Amino acid sequence: MTEQRVGERERVREREHQDGAWFGAPREGQMPVPVGETATGAGYAAPPQPGAAETSAARWKRRAVRALRDLVISAAIIALVPIGMTLSVSRQWVSANMAPIHNNSMVKLREAEQARRLAAPKNPAISPMRAGELLAALSPQRRESEPFPLRPVASRPTRPWEDATVPEALGGPRGGSWNGPRPEKILGIAAAGISADDIAYLRMIAEAPIWQSVDQIAVAPSVDVIGGRFELPFRPEAHAYAMPIWPFAGSKELAYASVSRAAYYLATGNVREAEAVLTRTIGFGFVFIDNATNLIDVLIGRVIVGIGRSGLEDLYRVTRDPRLADVVAAGREVKLPPGLRRTSLLSPSEAREMALSNANNASLQRAVRLESLNLLAQSTCTNPRELVLGPGRDVRDAYAKASRELARFPGERALLDLMLDSPNRPVDIGNAGRMDPVSRVVVGTSTIASLIFNNPRMSYCTRIVMGNWR
Repeated sequence: MTEQRVGERERVREREHQDGAWFGAPREGQMPVPVGETATGAGYAAPPQPGAAETSAARWKRRAVRALRDLVISAAIIALVPIGMTLSVSRQWVSANMAPIHNNSMVKLREAEQARRLAAPKNPAISPMRAGELLAALSPQRRESEPFPLRPVASRPTRPWEDATVPEALGGPRGGSWNGPRPEKILGIAAAGISADDIAYLRMIAEAPIWQSVDQIAVAPSVDVIGGRFELPFRPEAHAYAMPIWPFAGSKELAYASVSRAAYYLATGNVREAEAVLTRTIGFGFVFIDNATNLIDVLIGRVIVGIGRSGLEDLYRVTRDPRLADVVAAGREVKLPPGLRRTSLLSPSEAREMALSNANNASLQRAVRLESLNLLAQSTCTNPRELVLGPGRDVRDAYAKASRELARFPGERALLDLMLDSPNRPVDIGNAGRMDPVSRVVVGTSTIASLIFNNPRMSYCTRIVMGNWR
């Protein structure tokens, strides 16, 4: 064999060795080829080797699955914070909110209702919007929060007695919100006889232009309180719980001043006009009871009714009017019916049924039904299902019925919409810096949950429930 042929055979052997190797390994390092298959056969696939490198796609898929799992677990834990709050403090929330409606307010309203027959007769010529505008002008000038801007008021009637000095002969100033004579004494003083200077002081009160508005409001058959006071529609950031209440001190001041107004007519011999003043004061109180949209404003009306009724009682006593006994009877104390369950013993579901019953009860005062509807919307914060999914059919049906039967004006329908929608609106947490550490953590966590699940109810409900609990 020539040297040339030997070199050629070696080169062929070397090429076969390189072509048949796996990853540079010699043939001797390979596993035996399965019987019936060749190394180059189409049906053969090399088995994976232990420790073989993971492909990039598989590695990223595994990491994505793990991250998604961790995210779901974290979101579930975060969601448990607002859900846990509703479960842990819902009973306290119910007790704090149902008690004022069911016990205290019901009694006070029953007491005031006895004096309705003493109120001045209504004048159908006064429209609800006109009365609402006059009522809005009686409130002191103030800047309301941005979500509830006030309607412009052309002029606000003044109260000339605010800076006047009360004569000592009239008993001196009562103090507090009323810089005038004591209402429980002034009629008796006027009946006994007073000086010309004292009469001049009382005339300043009795002839103040503000009474032109008060007298019209007092005899209006109905009053559009919301439409006359606020710009509509309500702003997107408005919440029902933040709606401004009526200025209590200014309204009570008018009631006290009306007794001194009656004293002026009594001192000048016009007993009939003194009586008319006090019956209109009672009617002015019922304007709040019959037209207000919350219980605080209704209780303001109850106080005004009480001041007017007491003044009428004093007038009939000093004039020896035979109707005195009827006026005294109209002020008797009313007690809770025996056997009435205490709201502190109610479960959240029982309180919800009570609120539903009140909301649908046409015999109850308008404000009681509206407060019950508001409580129903808030009660969706006390159970996990409605916290996540929104109000149930029973709540939605109650609101639909109220929109048809209870609301009289566009403003009242707008309020119903606001009540039902308030839990779905984002909540400003600008006061977070004044919270204790636990509250900040809970509110912060519920806010994160609201963002993750796109559900503002979680943040809103946590804040509402905690506000009544802490």
